[in-house]
Amino acid sequence: MATADIATNGEFFWPGDHAADAARALAMRGRFIAGGEVYRRRSIGWAAYLGEWTTSLGPPDAGWGEAIQLGLAEALSAIALDPAAWAEPDATPEDLRFFFASFAASDAGG
Repeated sequence: MATADIATNGEFFWPGDHAADAARALAMRGRFIAGGEVYRRRSIGWAAYLGEWTTSLGPPDAGWGEAIQLGLAEALSAIALDPAAWAEPDATPEDLRFFFASFAASDAGG
């Protein structure tokens, strides 16, 4: 898997052409992707914010496994958008960086 850009606070920003693999790895480890942010990398250490998404929680009786699958599906949908959807018509997937807000069941008290 490609190396992510890592912010000074330790957050990972995954290249667009490898973000789907990163999202799948989070889900396989039992992490719920609650949403994410999209950036366009301008140079090492600098990127422009483009947008974000928040995962719908689904039905109140949804289990943790269902939430994980829903979070993964919404992350993959965001990643699959054409860069023009993020107001960057000249960008390639490699130009974009994705941050995932993810949680384990233990983080949620489960």
